[in-house]
Amino acid sequence: MRLETCQILAGWLIDGSGKQTLSNVLITVTNGIIRNIKDTGEGLPDKYPAVSYLDLSEFTLVPPLVDSHVHLCLSGTTDQGVRHYQKDAAYSVLKPVMEAHLGEYTARGIVGIRDGGDYRGYSTRFKMEKSRTGKQRLKVKSAGRAWHAKGRYGGVLGTFPEEGLTLREAIAASVNPCEHVKVINSGLVGLKEFGLSGRPQFDFAQLKDAFEYAHEKGLEVMVHANGHEPVLTAVDAGCNSIEHGFFAGTENLYRMKEKGVFWIPTLRAMEALYENLPNGSEEKQVAVRTLEHQMGQVAKGSEIGVKIALGTDSGSIGVDHGRAVSREIRLFLEAGLTPEKIVHFAAFNGAAILGAAADTGAITEGGKARMIAIKGSPEKALSGYEEAEKRFLGF
Repeated sequence: MRLETCQILAGWLIDGSGKQTLSNVLITVTNGIIRNIKDTGEGLPDKYPAVSYLDLSEFTLVPPLVDSHVHLCLSGTTDQGVRHYQKDAAYSVLKPVMEAHLGEYTARGIVGIRDGGDYRGYSTRFKMEKSRTGKQRLKVKSAGRAWHAKGRYGGVLGTFPEEGLTLREAIAASVNPCEHVKVINSGLVGLKEFGLSGRPQFDFAQLKDAFEYAHEKGLEVMVHANGHEPVLTAVDAGCNSIEHGFFAGTENLYRMKEKGVFWIPTLRAMEALYENLPNGSEEKQVAVRTLEHQMGQVAKGSEIGVKIALGTDSGSIGVDHGRAVSREIRLFLEAGLTPEKIVHFAAFNGAAILGAAADTGAITEGGKARMIAIKGSPEKALSGYEEAEKRFLGF
């Protein structure tokens, strides 16, 4: 077999491991596999003629990114008429919408998304159809229909156990396919009063029983939870990830770290709410305080080693698919996270949640040469990800 080798000179390399950024790196790739990563220190040695390598000395290299919380069949529009229509629309109507959303991700070097559920489970149907055609360019994992308690928040994202059935029994009896289980264990964050998040939707015993069943079937569990008690109950019951986690509290952050639970803090979703509330309103003031509090929790979680992943909640009000990833990254930067941490969360941890860390989560010797080159130094490249010149290598 003929070996095809190329070399890449990168100004900066953030490999996804969380380790310090390398500067002036020469990467050797043979047949799509990274054979060598060399820190050249001051720059490219004279023995390498300019024609023998791809010069990306003004670019930062990062692994492909993952959005760990989206709602694929919902648009980020603020038009309530459209949002209401999409909830009940036929699959034939929403299929091209989902196709368009996928295009927004691939155009930005996002190679995987994790869906958090929709009313009719269309995202799972769509994913299964794409898989059968072999034309799926990015990895999609879908929850199908999410589970919420009867009479509580969650109707737009799924269904509830029928009368007389426990959550476990309802999941076991469901004919709706899914690749992970989504449970809603709180309401939305209240904007009438700062810190208001409500009580859990399910008690500890029901959650534990349901989670054990899901794990027996090889399914991980993602839980929508805001507030101390809803998060605590879900973490102690054995969930795999906490979605949102507003007002979770420091105790729960340590608990998530101890149990290895992923946390997807969805900062952009709260920022978008703030942007779309009337100026001077009490709700707008509460929203900005809530966002600032969540950014503080993200800083604390990062400091103590919680497994944070980037997720935008795209499809919620004002949160556009694909485009929101750049804003989520910028909010992480504003929260004080380093570029190395952010890439680790957005690439490696996201890929781990999808079960694809070995393929796309990091840039390593022996791994696939699949990388995004973003023009600029690390902080400049990440803060301006949406607008920056980008090159996709190995896609």
